[in-house]
Amino acid sequence: FEKLEALFKLGIESQAVCADNGFIVEPGEKDKNFYVTESGIYYICQVDEAGVFTQDVEVKLGTNEEQRILLEKHFGCTRFVYNYFLDYKQTQYKTTGTSGTYNQVAKELINLKEDSNYSWLKEVNSQSLQQSLKDMFNSYERFFRGLSKFPKFKKKGEKNSFGVPQFCRIDTFKNVIYIPKFTKKGIKIK
Repeated sequence: FEKLEALFKLGIESQAVCADNGFIVEPGEKDKNFYVTESGIYYICQVDEAGVFTQDVEVKLGTNEEQRILLEKHFGCTRFVYNYFLDYKQTQYKTTGTSGTYNQVAKELINLKEDSNYSWLKEVNSQSLQQSLKDMFNSYERFFRGLSKFPKFKKKGEKNSFGVPQFCRIDTFKNVIYIPKFTKKGIKIK
């Protein structure tokens, strides 16, 4: 509960409801993302000009088997999207001299999801897939600004995570976090 309370104190202002030592947090578009990792969930509350996370809070998740499987699907699908479009951008640049804008590549993500060979991408939160694409574009921007190395392909089991940019909600009355595509009961917070 103390870590959840810390989330609230770190600047989640919009759409937060307080009552009787509990609160419900629903991040809006002005708030930063939730990032779910294997060890827990991190709420990113500040990002500096270079795009480096400067504050975060870790909350441990108590998942059941069904939720663990869905977490693994999210990790795998977001890693796939990142790697697929990293390769896509590199190939485009080699063949045409340009690698496309975010909007152009995001349309390709929609087309990819409609392809029957990749229908499994529909099993996870679409905004998490879009966030993975944004993360890949941010890696490129940071590289071209001289702030980081050239983006690398992600490997299974290394820093598994996915972003949840909207509709993630924490209910401290029940000690539960609600993430899109997960059960309506939510995931218990330890």
